[in-house]
Amino acid sequence: MGVTFVAVSRAGRFLGPNEPGLEQPAVYVTWADRRHLDGRLPGFYAREGERREGPGFGYHGYHQWRAWLCAAVNHEAIQTYWEGEHDNPSPDQPAFAALIWSSDCEGAFGDRTCTRLAAEFVAHRSLAARRATIVLTDEAVADDEAEEVTGGTVDQETAAWRLDRYDELAALFAHGADDGWVYLV
Repeated sequence: MGVTFVAVSRAGRFLGPNEPGLEQPAVYVTWADRRHLDGRLPGFYAREGERREGPGFGYHGYHQWRAWLCAAVNHEAIQTYWEGEHDNPSPDQPAFAALIWSSDCEGAFGDRTCTRLAAEFVAHRSLAARRATIVLTDEAVADDEAEEVTGGTVDQETAAWRLDRYDELAALFAHGADDGWVYLV
């Protein structure tokens, strides 16, 4: 059991808040997702455009990956981030705020959020690569300027897995930009 990211290159028409006859593939977007829907209503949408399925995670694996992302890019432990002043993600929030604040079991991101996240994945790729081996502790992420961390390192297989997921999600969010979606199933 876990979560898989799916991108659709073009969102279709709104089918309604209740389950339609589903004679065509549809995307269901919940109320919980509304802050990342970019003005679209929760409910069912026709699925148009190319569909791409991205990485699958176990729930614990996704949480660990997202915690690493927060630490590596925002220099803050995810729990510290969640307890801080970042509870209302907006364009001026730290990188990946929409992704870090989304549920780890369901969610959807509209085209503007996908565009912003795709740009953040590109902008922070080299930093993520340099910090792929960090161990997640508050001490290891406290210094914004640190290239080396004192909390130790993870093995190369874990570092490669982190970066592979990073690159796969970057491609999915780029695919969902410009009138598309990325959603979790």
